[in-house]
Amino acid sequence: MDVWHTSRLYKLWVVGGLIAVAAFAVIGGLSDPSDQDFIFYLIPVVAVWVFGIFFLQWRALRRDVEANPILAEPSAGLARWSIIFGVLLCVAIFAGVFLFYADVGGTLYPFGETGPGFPVALLPAFVLIAYGALRSLNVLRQLGRSADERGAGEIKGPTDIQAPGSPGRPRSSD
Repeated sequence: MDVWHTSRLYKLWVVGGLIAVAAFAVIGGLSDPSDQDFIFYLIPVVAVWVFGIFFLQWRALRRDVEANPILAEPSAGLARWSIIFGVLLCVAIFAGVFLFYADVGGTLYPFGETGPGFPVALLPAFVLIAYGALRSLNVLRQLGRSADERGAGEIKGPTDIQAPGSPGRPRSSD
């Protein structure tokens, strides 16, 4: 899936959206620096921008699979998982920040009252991050097993290939 090189809309959304989000954050933050509620306006803007990125990636993935299912399908499952996981993580972060600012849950202090703490509202995002890391390790382990079963570690073909002009390779006179 090469959405960056094939879609002008994707480039416009990513770059133009980043500029728009940054401008909105700077202008809105500077207009009233003491306004703590500005985050409630900024988070939905960032959420819409990120959702648009994931939507355009999903569209490009579907287009690639429809165009050439034999070549695209082996990696499409992993790409689908990554896009869905990214959307779920954005939703969890968005919901957690909203709950945090709404004073829901409190704060956990695992190392005592004087130690560092983290808000309970952000627990869904931490759980999703841990799940994603463990699932990624599992996928990498399965890929390693399947490569070993196929014999991908074996070298087939000539083993004395040398780059042109390297020592030991005769130069051709042109």
